[in-house]
Amino acid sequence: MAFTTALSKNLLLLLNFLAFVSISTGKASPIPAATGLSYIVPPPAPNGGKQWGAALSIAEDLINQLTLQEKVSLVTGQEGICTAQTGNITRLGIPKMCYSDGPAGPRPGNTQWPSGVTTAATWDTELMYARSYSMGQDFYNLGYHVAMGMVTGGPLGRSPRGGRNWEGWYADPYATGIASWHGVRGLRDSGVQALSKHWIAYEQETFRNPYNFTEPYSIYNASEQVPISSNLDDKTTHELYMWSFAEAIRAGVTHIMCAYNAVNGTHSCANSESNNRLLKTELNFQGALISDWGATWGTEAFVQGGLDVNLPGLGFGGILGPFYDQELVQMVQNGTISESRLNEMVSRMLTPWIATGQRDKPLPPTATKAAESEPVHVDGQLRSAVEIARKISADGTIMLKNTGSLPLRNPRNIAVIGQDAGPSPLGIHGCGALFRNCDILQNNGTLSLGGGSGYAWANNLITPLQAIQSKALESNSFVQWVLDNNASSIILQTLAGQNGLAVENPDVCLVFADRYQRENMDRNDLNLNIGNWTRSEDIILETAANCNNTIVVLHVGGPVIMEAWIDNPNVTAVLAPLFPGEQTGPGLVDILWVGKKETDYPPHTISAPHTVTPQANFTEKLKIDYRWFDTYNITPRFGEPSLTNTSADHNIGINLDTYPDAHGIQETNEQFDGQTEGQSIYDVVATISAKVTNTGEWIASEVAQLYVEFPAVEEEPPKVLRGFQKVKNLHPRASQTASFPIRRKDIRVWDVALQKWRLPQAGNITFHVGASSRNLPLFVATAIHTQEQTLRLSFHKADRLVITADDETFDQEFLRDCEIEGFETIYLPFQEDSKRYAYQLNRIKESLSVSESYGVIDHYLQLPNNNKLCALIAYYPAKIPHPEAKFPESIHVVVHFARQNVDVDYGPRGMRRRHLIERRRINTGLGTGNRLSLGYLAYAYPNAEVGFAEYALGHYDRTSADLAWSRTLKALQAGFRKEPDLEKVWEDVQDARYFSSDPFDYVARYQEEKTPSTFYAPSLQGVSSSEELRHFYETVFGREKLPSMNIRLLSRTIGADRVVDELYMSFIHSQSMDWILPGVPPTNRQVDVILISIVSLRGGKLYSEHVHWNQASVLTQVGLLNPELVPSQFESVKDSLFRGKEAAMTILNGPG
Repeated sequence: MAFTTALSKNLLLLLNFLAFVSISTGKASPIPAATGLSYIVPPPAPNGGKQWGAALSIAEDLINQLTLQEKVSLVTGQEGICTAQTGNITRLGIPKMCYSDGPAGPRPGNTQWPSGVTTAATWDTELMYARSYSMGQDFYNLGYHVAMGMVTGGPLGRSPRGGRNWEGWYADPYATGIASWHGVRGLRDSGVQALSKHWIAYEQETFRNPYNFTEPYSIYNASEQVPISSNLDDKTTHELYMWSFAEAIRAGVTHIMCAYNAVNGTHSCANSESNNRLLKTELNFQGALISDWGATWGTEAFVQGGLDVNLPGLGFGGILGPFYDQELVQMVQNGTISESRLNEMVSRMLTPWIATGQRDKPLPPTATKAAESEPVHVDGQLRSAVEIARKISADGTIMLKNTGSLPLRNPRNIAVIGQDAGPSPLGIHGCGALFRNCDILQNNGTLSLGGGSGYAWANNLITPLQAIQSKALESNSFVQWVLDNNASSIILQTLAGQNGLAVENPDVCLVFADRYQRENMDRNDLNLNIGNWTRSEDIILETAANCNNTIVVLHVGGPVIMEAWIDNPNVTAVLAPLFPGEQTGPGLVDILWVGKKETDYPPHTISAPHTVTPQANFTEKLKIDYRWFDTYNITPRFGEPSLTNTSADHNIGINLDTYPDAHGIQETNEQFDGQTEGQSIYDVVATISAKVTNTGEWIASEVAQLYVEFPAVEEEPPKVLRGFQKVKNLHPRASQTASFPIRRKDIRVWDVALQKWRLPQAGNITFHVGASSRNLPLFVATAIHTQEQTLRLSFHKADRLVITADDETFDQEFLRDCEIEGFETIYLPFQEDSKRYAYQLNRIKESLSVSESYGVIDHYLQLPNNNKLCALIAYYPAKIPHPEAKFPESIHVVVHFARQNVDVDYGPRGMRRRHLIERRRINTGLGTGNRLSLGYLAYAYPNAEVGFAEYALGHYDRTSADLAWSRTLKALQAGFRKEPDLEKVWEDVQDARYFSSDPFDYVARYQEEKTPSTFYAPSLQGVSSSEELRHFYETVFGREKLPSMNIRLLSRTIGADRVVDELYMSFIHSQSMDWILPGVPPTNRQVDVILISIVSLRGGKLYSEHVHWNQASVLTQVGLLNPELVPSQFESVKDSLFRGKEAAMTILNGPG
């Protein structure tokens, strides 16, 4: 896994060096010597900010009592047992300030917590807070004043190969900012000071070059080559790399660590522009800026450049340089550095110590074993640290694929393959104290975390194999394992059931693969295998080739290439717990046996192979991760939510109430356009809400995400994340509203000329709600003006419909009918390969978010895995299930039978359980609708042959096809929870027809994608096509409307695609009305008549209309038909002609 043997080390160093030439500037050229740097922006004096003013005053009183040497000892690291510590002033009650790693917990501590990236994958801010709070208690109980545990966007994840990406959160500034805010609050609430790192634009390990220290990639001797420079522009700095640090500052972070790299040619820790102007002035940071270990290369330039504390200073024998300490004493004494600057440095150290309450309530003495932390409320329950870690491990496991094999259903024979499933034969310290000395050729056991300063020791590491064995005891399942990746022959024997232990092949094969990551070294590629040694991918391929139910488990810290096996149908599920901490086994078992009942959202995008990802000199600017893929329209392998066990429905809304920022512990000085006294860029100016409804059959959770789309002129990525909320534990049919507060900053861009945040210059801002930047069914289009008002609302939601038949192609008219109704239609041929069909259908389902469902129209009436299936429509199936069979209530089923025979499957019978199948003739059904008496909704069409609904076939029958379509559409609308307002559409049509003088206004409301028609049956007036309709309504219907015309609706029946009206119409025949009385000149007679209008609509527009009335009565009322001419023996006919008007009035007013 790691790099200690001579052969593997040298080769990998070469590979890594070559790979990361492109990540750097193309060459590792030196930047100016540290002592020769200029410092243009002077360090600002602290003022305590929003809440630390009183603490600052106390700190200044203490500083006035300190000697010069004492002051310097407080800003220079000293020898001691902590990761770093400063001097202590016993006479004033100032303790040594003890600093400790790290982001997965202290060393030593009670818990090895899941990594930042695994925690991020939960998308659960409550868990983020609980993890930090519980972790913070360990820091506190161990006597550690400062928890160096918050990786706040350094690295952010610019390169997927970054060696330390796993320590942080998301490859997105907004999401990382939210996670950092909750993380800092958790640490602060536990009583410790919180440190965020690494400021700023720290995005690679290669060529980071600490002072006087060689790294695995080093070519030059120690200190001969200075760190790589991260070169980026002002807009990128503000919108990407400062964003998350601003959130940490608002949450009250006490320390920020500057990074190894240079920024635009100047050491990060000595860069007065980024430290003094951006961090301490613009973001108003009131705490201490400390160095990373070996990031200090001098004294004067770093003091003036904004570095307050040099760590570890004299620690570790002073190996990382002689800076600060006596050099700083001498510079203050000779006036090179003012003592006021030194006082500011000390005050930034002491003020947070006082503000966090550590002065009034001193921490316990530094210890090596902490007391147990107190339980924390999560989801309304008190949970211990171990329970929280287990829940994060489970909830942070990403389900990248599941064709139905999960959850496991009591398998009798389980094979566990791969050394990543078990313990290291060398114990938990086999890779060294910081887990970065793993021998690539040895079995290093399960990978629960990456290596380096972010590593935490496991107090009780429970491996996946241990947890699987424990779970298997409940069902007395047989568990066998091979924990040697190189034991190919034993692996094959185990999978084939030829090892003499198992009677049959395994029911399920769990194969574990990892890719080691660590501080000090970036990955040279995104493969699972490291060169030809680790065989992580090889064992996946070997297992999948010999086991048709292979479940892959990936312990990785970032994206890996999976193309060689991800589409293999024998790979039935893929889980990525990432780096899940010491509860890796129990958390995994919770997913394997209980199942994943929520949408999975990777915290980073996983590309397909050969996809170009941003690797260069920050020239990609804002376009990292999903922003890059979206900008260049590259389809990622993963990056959207994966398979889930539920579906949901979103309804969107907006609230324009504004309220001030109530969450900031500290305030930034970020300026914005139109700002007035007392306003903050974090004030909320609107709230977007989305109603989430669980339409599945299981209790489920969903992460709703909000993205902002800026006008193209602003040169932003296509969409940027500006909100997320996890809606948890929704019961079937239950709903909950996800709310996204929109702050001023969320709808602004950074203006490099104005040097402030401003609203877009032109166009709309659009808020999108959905599952990912690629899956946003709802949006709010917003015209933003100076007052941030005038919002207008629009809606859109796509629903996926899979059409299945035997042939390579399908009837295009039928497909177009589906698309016209707004369905995202996919044709998937069956072609007698059921396994491949199931696999392809599953791929379609995997692309759905929890907010989407799908329907199937086929000729088979076969129920696929019903996860997310909301409708199943079958046309003339050749085989059907038992007539009394029942389908799940969540699936809307309709079957259409032609005049045909079918095979009826009555299910297994007899001792041999063979299916009883009988050939039956479909008879006519009940009434004129021919509904059949089956356990599911079914209709017979006795006058139609098989193929009646397909335009291209010789048996197309329009009457049967239209009737079947109405029934199909009704089921689809119910399944997809679509409620088209056909009445509103029809009212608009009626208004345009009877009361508008412009015929084009009416005709424009007809469906143009199909051939529209109208037919007035009694007068035989009718046309089809848009052009004929325009002529008809301009000439036959006439431009001038009768002033005496009165139309009254008597009744209305609305179906899925039809509206049937019963209308009372009266008028004086004062002008020609060719549609009802063709060729008849005005008679000036009163006419009263009942009309029946039958309207068909497609895609929200009029498709056809048939109108009927009693024409004999009309002709009588205008004097063209004389009832007296009717022979006397037909008196009833004569009476009906005389009383046609009376009949109309009777229907209008009722009998009697």
